[in-house]
Amino acid sequence: MAYRATPLENGFSPSELLMGRRINTTLPVAKTQLQPYSVNKKVLEAKEERRIEGQKTNYDKHHGVRNLDELDPGQNVWITDRRVTGKVLQKTPYPRSYLVQSGRRVYRRNRKHLIPSPDFHPEHETEVDSDVAGYQHPPADADPGCPPLMSSSQSPKTYPERASSSTEASPDPYVTRSDLASGYWHIPLHEKDKEKSAFVTNEGLYEFQVLPFCFRNAPAIFNRIIRRILNKHKCSTFACHYFDDIGIFSNSLEEHYAHLEQIFKICEEEENIKLKFSKCVFAKDKINFLGYEIKEGCITPDNHNLESIKKLQPPKNVKQLQGFLGSVNAYNKFIDSYAKIREPLNQLLKKDKQLHWTAECQKAFELLKNKLVTKPVLQLYDPKLPLHVFCDASQVAIGAILKQPDSSGNLHPVSYHSRTSRSYEKNYCITELKCLAIVDALDKFYYYLHGKKFIIHTDHATLVWLKNVKNLRGRLFCWSLKLSMFYYEVKYLNGKANVEADMLSRHPTAQYIQHSIHLLELDEIKTHQNLDNLDNSKYKKINDVLVLKKKNLFKIVVPFSLRRKVLQNAHEQFGYPGTQKMINLITPQYYWLHINQDISVFVKHCNVCQLNKKKRQKKIWSFTDCATHRSTF
Repeated sequence: MAYRATPLENGFSPSELLMGRRINTTLPVAKTQLQPYSVNKKVLEAKEERRIEGQKTNYDKHHGVRNLDELDPGQNVWITDRRVTGKVLQKTPYPRSYLVQSGRRVYRRNRKHLIPSPDFHPEHETEVDSDVAGYQHPPADADPGCPPLMSSSQSPKTYPERASSSTEASPDPYVTRSDLASGYWHIPLHEKDKEKSAFVTNEGLYEFQVLPFCFRNAPAIFNRIIRRILNKHKCSTFACHYFDDIGIFSNSLEEHYAHLEQIFKICEEEENIKLKFSKCVFAKDKINFLGYEIKEGCITPDNHNLESIKKLQPPKNVKQLQGFLGSVNAYNKFIDSYAKIREPLNQLLKKDKQLHWTAECQKAFELLKNKLVTKPVLQLYDPKLPLHVFCDASQVAIGAILKQPDSSGNLHPVSYHSRTSRSYEKNYCITELKCLAIVDALDKFYYYLHGKKFIIHTDHATLVWLKNVKNLRGRLFCWSLKLSMFYYEVKYLNGKANVEADMLSRHPTAQYIQHSIHLLELDEIKTHQNLDNLDNSKYKKINDVLVLKKKNLFKIVVPFSLRRKVLQNAHEQFGYPGTQKMINLITPQYYWLHINQDISVFVKHCNVCQLNKKKRQKKIWSFTDCATHRSTF
């Protein structure tokens, strides 16, 4: 301490002279001067070398290194811990030089895992195309064979959707469907990859010589190679594929024979590909392709699948309901207002919700089956024809229709799309909802619309100026940036003319009306009606309850003492809705004089709404927004 480290001539510090005794300090007085310490770099380098050698020896001891072997630079492999089977320790994008054998003795000759070499030499770096994050493609002039099966990163999804492949079919009169026999087995494996596919049987250890079915990257590898073969021989103009199914479409019979001959030559040249004759259909005007029936430029659901859906009985538990909705969902693009129809069934799938099968659920169940049994027809997509997108939205659901003109010039549906609105989307204003419908439709039909000019039809006139308006904010600004990748034109369509898409938002759903009857108990209404002095001459009595008949609706007359309770229950039960929603909820079932005004006053004075809801008001102009004028005197 400072007072102990500065003694006087007599050997005592000032504090010791005052106290009359020695003071025990925590720090001794520095008697000598510290000498600087010089670092010997050679000693440190020797210690570092011993440390690295010790780490390598320890690794060899615990991980079972047997020998070293030079490998191909840039090869992607797994690094695993033999003590924990399948546990990935690290992803290594660099060349490897150490070879580690792991696993049981029967696998020791075949299952090999690699660790990175200590030094990375730039001259070993290979050219790669990293257009897909996490996966490296070989250069264009490299061998297009099978990449390592045990790669550390999954191969990107290079196979198309089933619905996209079916609608990619050309509307030509002559069609052939061919099926490859054991498709994956047509692709041979590299020699260095065969040992990775080893498996044990009673007769010994075997290795795959061809691409097996059980590996994670096998589907992407197979589809990538089939697509390369078709593009290499310029067959993509008349043939489309989905895994091992290949569809061939031609305008005339002679042209179809030429296309078939070209496909057969390709099968003979490319690794001797074999077709399964029992699954092939040649030169027909109607075929079943990927679960759809294609005929004369139109596409409909397969009859066999429709018959199985038609025979389904009402579900008795959630598992059966999920199975039914899964079967119907495969053909949702054929059903107009699909999300709106299945909304009652969606309510039964919510968490902690018991399966209570009501008449409304039965109606939705039968309607979905009838929509498919009546054989809905969609027109096959033709890239030469113009595209029209009709979209609309409500707080219940979002819907869109993709159309193209047919031979007579009338617009015919190519695909339907609809989904229920999410909970947070129900708070959007009308402009945001309509714009959301456009964004959602373009996401769904991206396969058809990207790179082509098309027309968007909407019944919200404000969105016509979406591309030209300035100073957009919030969601509209983000969505306008997203739409900028498309080449489109927005046209206003009157709501009455936009019948198909506008069906979702034209009428209020019965969901609100069904719940509104539980706002009051009938016994309570009877008691308070008898206590209140109501003019019985204006109303009718049904089961001792006063009602008012208005526009073929019987509305319960609410006495003055229960009006606030009705408003309070409706406002809290349905999530504090606004004035118009409250009117739509209450007025179909209840009545009293000046009910709309009372609802408006109640909502405006709700404490919860005032604290949590953002008040929407007109923009207040500032002085900087006004142009300054100079006057000359």
